[in-house]
Amino acid sequence: LPQNWDITSDSITAMIAHELGLNKFIKVTDVDGILDYNNNDNEVIERISTAELSKMNSSCTDKHLPIFLERYSMQCIVVNGKYPNRIARIINEEVVLGTTIYPHNNIQTV
Repeated sequence: LPQNWDITSDSITAMIAHELGLNKFIKVTDVDGILDYNNNDNEVIERISTAELSKMNSSCTDKHLPIFLERYSMQCIVVNGKYPNRIARIINEEVVLGTTIYPHNNIQTV
């Protein structure tokens, strides 16, 4: 791994999840998800492909996360950890406020 701020715990978590044989993981952060800065409301993007995420200038994920998600055909769900019930709801496969990142060739609903 390159030793710079383009790779943080986001990408490392993707690598560990892959080693454990998982096809998705939850990124718990302090924001509701990836925000759409192209509109005035900065709304949370519900679903985004790794290709779309790679084109964004700014997000709450590191720059290499889309590369690892694509390489491992893995999903990442970005959720606000200030609301623990959201994490439980994701585990129960319920829809919550957050962003699901899909490999660009596999964007679909959960």
